Amino acid sequence: MRFLLLTLVTTLLIAAPAFGDTLDDRAKILHAEMTRDAASLHPWLKPDADPALRRTAIRALGRIGDDGTGPGMLRDMLATETKDLRLLLWSAGIARTKELAEPIAEQLAKQLAAKQWIYAAEAARALGWTGADGLGDTLRPLLAHPQAAVRAGALEGLGRSGAKERQDLLAAGKLTADANADVQAAAYYACWAIDDASPEEAHRAATLAIAFASDAFPQLGGTAIQVFGGIGFTWEHDIHLYYKRLLTLSVALGTPADHLEELATIAIP
Repeated sequence: MRFLLLTLVTTLLIAAPAFGDTLDDRAKILHAEMTRDAASLHPWLKPDADPALRRTAIRALGRIGDDGTGPGMLRDMLATETKDLRLLLWSAGIARTKELAEPIAEQLAKQLAAKQWIYAAEAARALGWTGADGLGDTLRPLLAHPQAAVRAGALEGLGRSGAKERQDLLAAGKLTADANADVQAAAYYACWAIDDASPEEAHRAATLAIAFASDAFPQLGGTAIQVFGGIGFTWEHDIHLYYKRLLTLSVALGTPADHLEELATIAIP
């Protein structure tokens, strides 16, 4: 035990100067961030700098934002480096400047072409922070991307972007929610009626729910196709499969006219 303690103390004494240097460097990086002096981060942003300190400096560069030379430095790094790319994209995003929209968009296109989905998703998120005009035209098509990570990145990017893109998202959600509301209400009532109401009322509620569903399914599928920009008709996204299933169910369960006629015979003996 005594030998182990002696070894630990010796190791700490040997490593102390290195730890001191690292802490001193971190203090300098923090000071540069607090004083918004991006230029003073140069020594730690070099490719051969200590990896941990370099990542700390990249984060600081993003938090400094659009002051001084920060955006220009991030632009150059995005154009020339692949090391720490995900962190660079994150920092370029939180800088929140339109100046970086172009290099981020270039990285987005590059990573999509290379099928690097994680980097593409990070680029989509970062692009939203820039607040540049026309972000919806770039990010909205990615909502139909087959890779879930890219879809999530595009959705988050649109959520971070300007008011127009957020309103587009809310409008798209409202379209599908409105089409689904009547079906849900009728289905919930039917479930309650089957458990707690009389057999006659349960029959009436179930018939009403199926009538609503048969009528709403084609509308819900068509609205989903519109929300995805018509991409379902090109078979480039699975949304067309759901649309076809909804059309099949609307007939398999009986047409709305069939169930409304049955509902009429129940309501009017």
